[in-house]
Amino acid sequence: MGLQDLIVTPIYLILLYALAYWIRPKVTNRDTRKYFIPGLTVKFVGAIALGLVYQFYYNGGDTFNYYYHSKVIWEVFLENPAAGLGLIFKPDIMSGETAQYIFRMYWYSDSASYLICRIAAFFGLFSFNTYTSIALFFAILSFSGLWALFVHLNKKINGYSRMLALAILFFPSLIFWGSGLMKDTITLGAICWFFVAFDRLLSKEGNFWNLFIMFVGAFLLVQIKVYIVMAMLPACAIYYVSKNLKGVENSVIKFIAAPFVITVVGLVLVAGAGKLGEIDPKYSLQQIPETAQITAYDIAYWTGKDAGSTYTLGELDGSWGSMIRLIPAAINVTLFRPYFWEVSNPLMLLSAVESFVLLFLTVYILGQKRFSVAPLVQHPLILFCISFSLIFAFAVGVSTFNFGSLVRYKIPMIPFYATALIFYTSLNKEGKLRYA
Repeated sequence: MGLQDLIVTPIYLILLYALAYWIRPKVTNRDTRKYFIPGLTVKFVGAIALGLVYQFYYNGGDTFNYYYHSKVIWEVFLENPAAGLGLIFKPDIMSGETAQYIFRMYWYSDSASYLICRIAAFFGLFSFNTYTSIALFFAILSFSGLWALFVHLNKKINGYSRMLALAILFFPSLIFWGSGLMKDTITLGAICWFFVAFDRLLSKEGNFWNLFIMFVGAFLLVQIKVYIVMAMLPACAIYYVSKNLKGVENSVIKFIAAPFVITVVGLVLVAGAGKLGEIDPKYSLQQIPETAQITAYDIAYWTGKDAGSTYTLGELDGSWGSMIRLIPAAINVTLFRPYFWEVSNPLMLLSAVESFVLLFLTVYILGQKRFSVAPLVQHPLILFCISFSLIFAFAVGVSTFNFGSLVRYKIPMIPFYATALIFYTSLNKEGKLRYA
């Protein structure tokens, strides 16, 4: 970041706020209106803060690597607009005009990372390729998904707008790690949009637009971080089954139908996992344990060694058995660690505070409500949020082994886990949600 950021970014902030104030009446109501501008503002602050931290604390990092690639594409665009656009929209086509630039982009062969570079380059076309301005556009993409999730869930329950806003719009990790020029920003917005569209279609409230949004969200997740989809699919299947079975009043029919429906959904999930494995062989059912082993030790002792402190849950030997044995520890480390005595730098301290708050709220809410599995079975939305959170927590916890990286990787789970706590605490004495 430099002088250009100080000149261009304020202009874009004015334009983006003007656009936000124009859009606000169309996407808010009396309950949600007061959270729209503050929610957008903290995302802008988070996007800028992340860049400053990476520049002055880490002295570089992924966010500036993405920007470097967008800068190369910008240079191509200035010399040859058609070639520059080709690098954004037709990245697999190498020509004599672009070859010399492609050789400078070491992430060109990494389709997931290069997709982020292409998105950054696209926004760079409208902002003179200014880092901070590009980061603001990334923040908007993330905020749009979080806002859609907030509004969607707020319609399902009365009297909890403030708590939902704190959980979805103002949670510190979501503000900082989910706002800047990073993969996590795009995947956070994508997963929120995906679920909102999926739930609307499942509730027969959706239309073609929701179907389109769901597919775009799924496409981005598959292209950038396919493991998020692999964690989301079983949770969506559980949600689908529980929501449909809940509508069956006859207990006998429900008892007979449940095993059949679960079996069919299970077969569909296996087939879906197989297809995802074809897209990225690392995540085929056979390769997942080995991938988790390689990723965990690589992040802990090589690529992520400077991002924070290493942790270990036990030995991973590349087998399903070793992964399954670590399920409780992996879920715990994602949700509730680092503990205060594990802190080794200022950013870890912030993460430890968050983890402690989640632990305290979990224990307090479940204690107050005398935890029972029955509400989870009776309320499909709570069941979905818990299912996805636990599956995802296990997946990232067992394959990261580094607190500095884990704090970023776990953010897609946070809105859903926090929502599960909020919805659970709203249960009345009869175990019913205060639905709107």
